[in-house]
Amino acid sequence: MKFVTEVRDLPHREGLINHRQPIVMLGSCFTDNIGQQLRRRLFDVEINPFGTLYNPDSILEAVRRIVCRKYITKDDIFESDGVFHSWAHHSSFSARTAAELLEKANRRIDIAHEKLSNASALIVTLGTAYAYRLLTDDRTVANCHKQPAAMFSRYLCRHSNIKLMRDTICHINRNIHVIATVSPIRHLAEGAHDNALSKAQLLTAIDADLHCNDTFGVRDATYFPAFEIMLDELRDYRFYAPDLVHPSQQAIDYIYEKFEQSFCDFDTIRRSEGILRLAARVNHRPIVADDPRNADFANDTQRHIENLVAEYPFLADRINQLKND
Repeated sequence: MKFVTEVRDLPHREGLINHRQPIVMLGSCFTDNIGQQLRRRLFDVEINPFGTLYNPDSILEAVRRIVCRKYITKDDIFESDGVFHSWAHHSSFSARTAAELLEKANRRIDIAHEKLSNASALIVTLGTAYAYRLLTDDRTVANCHKQPAAMFSRYLCRHSNIKLMRDTICHINRNIHVIATVSPIRHLAEGAHDNALSKAQLLTAIDADLHCNDTFGVRDATYFPAFEIMLDELRDYRFYAPDLVHPSQQAIDYIYEKFEQSFCDFDTIRRSEGILRLAARVNHRPIVADDPRNADFANDTQRHIENLVAEYPFLADRINQLKND
């Protein structure tokens, strides 16, 4: 007896995600969910160097800035109520001074450029097809930063920009593979109907990009069905957080398992499991501080670290960092 509609059309790109090459992730807050799962397993992952981005046009602009090292300038920022914001960034980059904002934003562009130059994959999670233009100069903004609605015009992105993203990255990394997905997080502030239209537009646009012509397609980009897994396999509110919009941690863990099966080979999965076990030991806090057995446990944990480093020397810095986190 079956109780769920299983999503069977998972991609098969085992080995694309590995511990040896960096991964860059851009997009909605679902990017952060999967990114943290990868980070816990010590993958070399750069997560949202512009903060959370939602629409295809803002994500494409971020990719162009990263590839060309096009830094944020004073023309890209503004001050409101004593706080400086960037039109290209999420509010997590906002700061009390312009200098602080520019330093933080441009440092992350440098880091992302180096990672993307050597990355095996760019993971793009599109959240909504709706975007906002600033009326004063017609630029698409990554975030409205709670500014008056009269400052913006709203529009529907007609393209996923997946092909344009990969074409842009090819200037610094011709071997990049793009993993595209649609966030299962609902944007109900737009209304239930507009959210449905938005998700449908994203799905259609990604599919069009993946099958646009003979020079670009599944060899260059892959669709991962996170949206479908959430809606079909996890079709129950118990798999949502209390806000009934975001996936619960259980749902995130489940979707990550599907992601891992799609893009990691057996050795990478086995290595990840060993890393998680080691992290649990490192994070263990004894109930009784002066228990004489604590020293034995600490020494045993150190032996686990040394054994893992000996088996995977290319992970030495990341494994040793576990002790300092």
